Amino acid sequence: TLYQKPVRLELDFDMTDNPGKLTVAISGHELVKNAKVEFADCARPHIKFGIYRPGGKGSETSEVLFDDLQIMPIK
Repeated sequence: TLYQKPVRLELDFDMTDNPGKLTVAISGHELVKNAKVEFADCARPHIKFGIYRPGGKGSETSEVLFDDLQIMPIK
C-alpha cells in the first residue's frame, strides 16, 4: 500500500484551454502542479475508478477503498 493508511487524493484537471493543466496532491502534498496536458480538440473527459495493472504478474492481491467521493465540475 502507499502509506499503510487511507490517503486523500486530489486531482484538478483544467481543460479550459489546450494545453490543459493538471495538479495532483496526496494528503495535501502536491506532487504535480499545473503540469501541461495536451489533448485532441475532440477529447471529452471521463472518469474511471479501479486498480489497473498488467495481468499475469504474480498472485498478489490489491485493495482499494473509495470513501466520500466527490466529483465537482467547475464551470
